[in-house]
Amino acid sequence: MSTESKTTGWISPIFARFPMLRKALKNSGWIFGCGVLSNITAFVASVMAARYLDVTEIGAIGYAASIVAMLRIFVSLGIDEVACREISQEPDSSPQVITSSMAIRLTAAAITIPAIVAFALFMTPQAIEGRAYILVIMSLGLFGVPFSSASIHYASHLRSAVPQRINATLAILYMAMVAIGVQQRLSTGYFVSLIAAQQALGGLIVYWIYRSNEITDARWSLVRKTAKSLLHDSWPQTLSGFGILIQAYSDQIMLGEMKGLDSVAQYSVALKMTTVMTFAPLAILASFLPSLSRRFKSDQNSFWIGFHQANRLASILCVAIVTIVYFIGAKLVLLTFGDQYSGAAVLLSVMSMRIFLTCLGIIRGSFLVNANILQYSMLTVLIGTVLNILLNLKFIPSHAEFGAVYASLISFLVTTVIVDLLFSKTRQAMLIAMRGWAFPFLNYENQVFRI
Repeated sequence: MSTESKTTGWISPIFARFPMLRKALKNSGWIFGCGVLSNITAFVASVMAARYLDVTEIGAIGYAASIVAMLRIFVSLGIDEVACREISQEPDSSPQVITSSMAIRLTAAAITIPAIVAFALFMTPQAIEGRAYILVIMSLGLFGVPFSSASIHYASHLRSAVPQRINATLAILYMAMVAIGVQQRLSTGYFVSLIAAQQALGGLIVYWIYRSNEITDARWSLVRKTAKSLLHDSWPQTLSGFGILIQAYSDQIMLGEMKGLDSVAQYSVALKMTTVMTFAPLAILASFLPSLSRRFKSDQNSFWIGFHQANRLASILCVAIVTIVYFIGAKLVLLTFGDQYSGAAVLLSVMSMRIFLTCLGIIRGSFLVNANILQYSMLTVLIGTVLNILLNLKFIPSHAEFGAVYASLISFLVTTVIVDLLFSKTRQAMLIAMRGWAFPFLNYENQVFRI
């Protein structure tokens, strides 16, 4: 008997007994594979642009990208997790949920995008004075957000291969176009336009495929009802998301205003490296979140077991990644981006601690959505946001980029962990999560190395 036959004979009964496991692993494979390709190509493109453009121009792009990223939540409106929960629990509701999400977001985009353009043209921030066109162009990429609602359908049905392949293809094209721009010595506006085009096309193409291949007929009476329900459940998530984005991106905006665009460039390069390294655990965890939603509705004990397992897995992955960053992260920055980003090389080792908090926050968010205590989430984020701004004001003048990192780490720790331990409705979840992170070799019943 061949090795392959033995392996198949051993694995097949497991997949036959747990079909959702097989589907989740396949979904994870697509997310991970396409995500790796997308991240590698995007990273290579960013390296080419960083080596070609002036450091100040890179800082201006990072500054504008931070503003757009923060305001993106007012187009997406935090609907994704709530919509995914609804479809995971009621698969037949997909046409109503997707159509409702898109209608809500189209309305929001019609307000948000012109507001950003008006802000860029008439109230130009001092840090990008003379470069307001960068903010205008990047805001146009938000046009794809309403159409990306179709991705919720594929994510909730564990069919993420569709949007992931589209994103990977666009990432490859983006890298090729950046290479052409570098070779032809094109202007900064060209590179900014590529960023906006990639973001817009991603949503448009996913929606076109969804309309072509899926059942999309929705009753408008149900759409209106669903839209009201989504807005009712997601508004705390919208405000929470905005607060989280302020925590994540206000550092670069405040750095630009207080220390200049060169500091923003160093910070954004270190953040880019951290984001690339955070992808692997997030891609793996993403496929288990719909399963947690189903478990929460059907069997609470099963949910807690899955919740604990997700935190155990995240702990192992994050420790491995941060260890690699500690030993070779600085060398990787200098090797790829060049000596002009030596500040980012030093900054990376500290910023990599965000990987732990990001992964913990994703799993924690799954519990908050399923337990429908999103108003509490909004409160915790508000606390973290105010704290982050105050800490930035304190640390950036004396510690520059490092001060911004210290502020974000402390504020995320308070938002994600400390406040949850103080609140009775979330204390159990956080204690289970912390046990998974601290003792990944123990399962939910405290058995060693047992799944």
